Order: sequence, then C-alpha cells, then structure tokens
Amino acid sequence: MDFRYSGMVETLTESKKYMTTMRWVMVLINMIVASRTETDGYDGRHLVLPFASSLLPAIDPNDMTKTLTALSCLCIVISYINVVDCSSLSDTIEDETKREICHGTGGFDDFVVQLLDRVFTLIENRAHENTRMADSRIANSVNMEDISLQRIIWAVFRPLATHSSSAICKIAVDKIVSFALSHTLETDVSGRLFSAICQAYAVSRPDIILPKLLPKLCASVEHL
Repeated sequence: MDFRYSGMVETLTESKKYMTTMRWVMVLINMIVASRTETDGYDGRHLVLPFASSLLPAIDPNDMTKTLTALSCLCIVISYINVVDCSSLSDTIEDETKREICHGTGGFDDFVVQLLDRVFTLIENRAHENTRMADSRIANSVNMEDISLQRIIWAVFRPLATHSSSAICKIAVDKIVSFALSHTLETDVSGRLFSAICQAYAVSRPDIILPKLLPKLCASVEHL
C-alpha cells in the first residue's frame, strides 16, 4: 500500500471534498497503523505523525465542517498510538525502519503544542463569533456546532492525555494552565469548550494537572 498523505490536506479547500477524503482515511487508519514490514511488506507507523501534523491546518475557526472532520480524524489516530518520545533510543536500534519510527517520535511534543495552540485559537474565535449572533435560528445552529465541538474536543484530548508520556503530558498541562490563568472566557461557549480539555486531563492525568492548576485557581479566587 502506498499511502500518500503529503499535500493531501493542504490542497483540499472545499469542505465536501475534504470530508470525503477524511472518511476514507478513517477507514484505512487502523490498517495503516497496524501494518508491519514482516507481514505486510511495509510499516505504516512512520506515517502517523506526519499525517496527524498535516491535519492541524484544517482546524480552522472559519470552517467548522472542516474543523470537526479534522478533529474526528485526529481522535481516531491518537486512539491507536502512544504519544511517547523514544528518539533518544533510536541509535540503539539496528533495524532501519524501526529506527526511523523511533527517531520520528521526537516530534510528538511539538505536535501536542501546535494542536493546543490551534484549539485555543478556535475556542477564542468561537466566543467572538457567538457574541455577534443576533438571529435566533443562526444562534441555534451555532449552538449545535458548539455542542459537537465540545464533544469532539473531549474525544481528542482524553486519549491524548491517556496515551501521552508524563514528559509530554506535563508540556501540555503547562500550556493549559497558562491559558487558563491568562484568559477570561464566558461560560456559555468558550468556557465550556476549554473545560472539555481540562476535564480530559483531570480524568486521565489528575496527578499532573491538579497540583499545577488547583493551587493557582484557589489563589486567584482568594483575590477576588
């Protein structure tokens, strides 16, 4: 199998074509991740991080259909992998394919940081967009989008928190805590979306996020 991910997302600007392509990817992703050279003649694991990274530009506040599709695909990808940086061990591995895969995991921390940046921008833009909505029918439609977005954000970050190494999880938590303390979010839209991320880490890695977040939140409440 020759899985050509390069340029696939960037060249698809129409939401319908993008969604069709992503549906096929969702069907194939398990096969790609599970493939091994010994049995299948190729190892698709080295494609996972480049493909996941190529989805990030599709998280676009101006195109919710594309955004929800990209996040849904990321949810599936993340559920199949361990987000662990093994690059320091790559020199000890003799098999060239496995060494390449191991070396590639060094990009996981950057991927998580970029994913959070994209989602934070999305959250901020959703708040701004909804404050401008006047027509009740449009508002109801947007509300359904926000409900779907909240669910998919949880679905992405729950396995990400669960499957990440402690080192990568700490990097993510530092960004989450920094965002929480530096932004004031309204409770109807952006606050709910951001809370989905916090809940995902609080459920999966309470040992990492709670000691960093709770004392600072309590201190900020005391100063009110």
